[in-house]
Amino acid sequence: MKKILYVTNISRTVNTFFIPHMNHLVDVGHQVDCACKLTGEHKLKKEKIDNRIKFYDIPFTRNPLDYKNIIAFFKLYKIQKKEKYDIIHVHTPIASFYTRLLKIFFNDVRMIYTVHGFHFYKGSSKLSWLIFGNIEKIFSKFTDVIITINDEDYRVAKKFKCNDVRKINGVGVNFSEFKTMDKETKIKLRESVGLEIDDFVLIMVGEHNKNKNQIQLIKAIEDIEKINSKIKAILIGDGELLEENKRYILDNNIKNVKVLGFRKDVNEMINISDVLISMSYREGLPKNVIEAMACSKPLILTDIRGNRDLVMNNKNGFIVNVGDIEHTKKAIIKLYNIENIDYLGNKSLEYSKIYDVNLIVQEISKCY
Repeated sequence: MKKILYVTNISRTVNTFFIPHMNHLVDVGHQVDCACKLTGEHKLKKEKIDNRIKFYDIPFTRNPLDYKNIIAFFKLYKIQKKEKYDIIHVHTPIASFYTRLLKIFFNDVRMIYTVHGFHFYKGSSKLSWLIFGNIEKIFSKFTDVIITINDEDYRVAKKFKCNDVRKINGVGVNFSEFKTMDKETKIKLRESVGLEIDDFVLIMVGEHNKNKNQIQLIKAIEDIEKINSKIKAILIGDGELLEENKRYILDNNIKNVKVLGFRKDVNEMINISDVLISMSYREGLPKNVIEAMACSKPLILTDIRGNRDLVMNNKNGFIVNVGDIEHTKKAIIKLYNIENIDYLGNKSLEYSKIYDVNLIVQEISKCY
């Protein structure tokens, strides 16, 4: 039996990614606790978390220079001094920076860091490589195992000073949550969000922000609806650019983009859609894309790290360039006109099998 502490920035990350991991580790006999910021908009899904898991409230912020992160470090220091965890498994950049400093004071602890997408990547600025690349390289000395979730990050991490770098296929998806939907239910759900049964629907899931780049899809649909009224898009998620994107749609009288905001029924929304589309600038290994693959959906993804691991061009979807609205329009229209779209969806389902959460938790357990 090992004492394991999970550390991440916010409780939303726990809800989205780590509940099945922690529950599994408890089930096989480990003591597992978690440290993260518990206050905020998104509360822990306690009904899904094993009640043997204890949580610590740590005041992490997104600003790496915020003094609250220093307070967070000292809270973690006191926790480790008292509890003497055998393993600390840290996620997210800010949390990983401050948490790995514990290795200076507690050399015996096994420090594991899962990279959900380095902040420097192929195509990013030289400054990001200079700053974030060197920070990650320096802090790799305080890391016993680095887990990466895509090919590009794995190749980069192999050049660091950590002797044990592994690649695991993401955080995993629970395939039992994705059930086929009968036609009657699909019709009712489509009607509830203003869609018709014969609409060709693209879905984008994610916070409205610069990185997720909803505007690329919005502008593509703006042009497409002038020649085809049946191609529509639904946007799921909240975020800092939500109102700005809604304003653009309103000001330009775009009829075929529906902004649905934050929703709990994302799986159902994926099921009523025909295609999953992501226009991101940066990803690690996007879980919502894998979830769409599990629902047998073809993909249109930008040509970036993480996305490239999931879409095989012309087999389960298409790759487009970030910012290329014309290319995006052509990919959408091509999928709309394609005769064998079910073949692409079936390929997505086939490729998704390696991301089953039951396989992932087994791989993670081997790191302990």
